[in-house]
Amino acid sequence: MCASGNNKIKIIATNQKIILARYLINLLTSKNITKWVKATLGGSVILQIVWSEFIKKEVYIPSLAEQRKIILFRVQIEKYNSQIEKYNSQIEKIVLSLAKLEQDKNLPKKDLKDLISISRGRLSASESQPTAFYRFYTASNSKQFHPKTPYSPPAIIVASA
Repeated sequence: MCASGNNKIKIIATNQKIILARYLINLLTSKNITKWVKATLGGSVILQIVWSEFIKKEVYIPSLAEQRKIILFRVQIEKYNSQIEKYNSQIEKIVLSLAKLEQDKNLPKKDLKDLISISRGRLSASESQPTAFYRFYTASNSKQFHPKTPYSPPAIIVASA
C-alpha cells in the first residue's frame, strides 16, 4: 500500500500472459535499461525517473518459456555468486590467519632457494596441439596447448620483464 498523492512510489504490475514479474525485474536491472534510465533522469535538485518517458521505452519480450529459462539461468548465477562470496570470505579469513602466523617467532624459517627451483620450460612450440591438456605459453597472442608438461611437480609460471 502506498500513500495517495505520493507520486515518488510506483507499483509496477505485469501482464503475466505477456511478461513474468521476475523477468521484468531482470530486464529492469539489466545494464542497457539502467544506463537508459540514468540518461533520462529528470529533476534539478533530486534526480528521479521521468515516468512519462519510462513507460514509452520499447523492450524486446521473449516468449514466456524463454523468460522462464532466463530466470532459471539468473537464479543459477545468483547461487554461484553467493558461493563465490562465501569462498572469498573464507580466503580472507585464511589470509588473516597466515598474516598472524608470519608474526610467530617460533615458526622455522627457510630461504626460498631451499624451497624452490627456477627454470625455463624447454618445449618446442612446433609440438603444440589445439586439443592438448597443458597450457603452453609463447610470445603468440593465441592460446596454445602442449601434450606434455616440462614441470614435475606442478609449477607456478611467473612472467617478468
